[in-house]
Amino acid sequence: MELRKRSSHVNRIPRSYGRKYTEESILAELNSGSEHNASEISSRRPRNVRTPALLLTFLLPTTMLLYAASSQARTSGKTSRSAAAKSSATVGKKVVSAGFSHDVLPVVQKYCVGCHSGKSAAAGIDLSTAKDASSVAKNRSMWDRVTQNVGSNRMPPAGSPAPTKAQRDTLVNWIQTTTTSADCLLNDPGHVTLRRLNRAEYNNTVRDLCGVDIHPADAFPNDDVGYGFDNIGDVLSISPLLMEKYVAVAAKVAHATMGGQSKLMEQLTTFDPPDAARAAVARKFLTYFVQRAYRRPSGKDDVDRLVHYVDLAHSQGESFQQGIENAMTAAMCSPNFLFRVETNIPGVPVASAPVKGSGKRGSKVRLHVVHSKSGTDSSLLNDFALASRLSYFLWSSMPDDELYNLAAKGKLHDPTVLVAQAKRMLKDPRASALSDNFAGQWLQLRNLANVSPDTKRFTDFDDGLRKAMKTETEMFFQSIVSEDRSVLDFLDARYTFLNEQLAKHYGIDGVQGGDFRRVTLVGDQRGGILSQASLLTVTSNPTRTSPVKRGKWVMENLLG
Repeated sequence: MELRKRSSHVNRIPRSYGRKYTEESILAELNSGSEHNASEISSRRPRNVRTPALLLTFLLPTTMLLYAASSQARTSGKTSRSAAAKSSATVGKKVVSAGFSHDVLPVVQKYCVGCHSGKSAAAGIDLSTAKDASSVAKNRSMWDRVTQNVGSNRMPPAGSPAPTKAQRDTLVNWIQTTTTSADCLLNDPGHVTLRRLNRAEYNNTVRDLCGVDIHPADAFPNDDVGYGFDNIGDVLSISPLLMEKYVAVAAKVAHATMGGQSKLMEQLTTFDPPDAARAAVARKFLTYFVQRAYRRPSGKDDVDRLVHYVDLAHSQGESFQQGIENAMTAAMCSPNFLFRVETNIPGVPVASAPVKGSGKRGSKVRLHVVHSKSGTDSSLLNDFALASRLSYFLWSSMPDDELYNLAAKGKLHDPTVLVAQAKRMLKDPRASALSDNFAGQWLQLRNLANVSPDTKRFTDFDDGLRKAMKTETEMFFQSIVSEDRSVLDFLDARYTFLNEQLAKHYGIDGVQGGDFRRVTLVGDQRGGILSQASLLTVTSNPTRTSPVKRGKWVMENLLG
């Protein structure tokens, strides 16, 4: 629900935040044949809610969650599939309508319509307009209120005729199923803005692509922030200064890569091939490089364009190595590298089986992306786009070989495979990016570096304690995710992570040394993130606490 709200807000961000790059504008630049043209352009949840599923469901980019029951056919070859999807949807509607007529409408008419009908309906809830299942799906907000009040026994009011518990449960379950299914049957997921790699993603991608950990993006201007996060596509613009930085940094990265030893350089068999083999050696290396850099299969035009740089360097008397560096520089200035381009590729399959359910075993994940000029046509994401969405969410980096190979085989749309990959990736050290980037912004841990408590009043506060506060919350977040714990542990977990300095600050005995270790909490004074020093510090004034700041933080970051 929160993501849906956030998405609607993002679409209203003023254009003054920066230029928007649509699928068409980027691909137009690519089709021009010049790489350098790129420079111009909570209520408590049940305990059985487990964290990886929650993260994948609630935290991934909004459009990744828009499962669809059928796709709009754009070619005649899709006609039969579209017809099958429509037939399946028609059968589903009949079943839902039958449940409404038999189980819901009689209860509503008997116990609810008496007070909730017409212009003077109690609380403004007019249930007399409910004639079929579609009318419920169209007025979701009103029926959500019905669910809350009937499910909690607040309605019908005391002293009035009331349905049995079985009737209540049936009514509530039917409404929840219907309103939830409505989301899963969307044919138009809405506008999707191409996302530029932010600074953290750029650094991590260069590290995993080229095998050099030199943090080149630290030289870039700070990323724009939208609604507390720096990976919102609509605010990640490219200024002329940033484009100049991209060109300069790409050249440095290419040179450092050629001078190092990495898996990428294993693909380059020689640095001085004979003239007769120069083009073939360059093409083999650049084909591998492009498919990894662009995070999709490399096309002939992609490689031809880069081989041209190698030939140009040779014609000007430069070395083969310099030509390869020039080609790599051009590739890393391409929109295909700088942006996460999500467009279907000829020959790359997308999910085609009708959806049997939402996230159930045996179903296929159906992910839509809008990219037509009219904005009315949508297509399914291919597995390479899905792999990028997953890797940049969990790792803030490009897909690794295993994820890429599964995408090449078209297996990532299988929910079983997708969940297995998510679990594998969460165990990888690169998953620390989830706490560094997501948790760091969600919980506002990054602000801790700018907080300056009054050291005359708080004499034990120093940079060591500041760092310890941040580490405690990061390790706590990682433990919730990696151990598949309940989301409620964010509020009331009976453990935390401390070193001696932070334990002393808390008044907890028995912790010695600078290393952090897991500590079981005793008593009710501490538990969960709300009692951790990092959050208490960023929501305080220099000399005193601030209930207003803390209340605002809870409202915006926990309750949404």
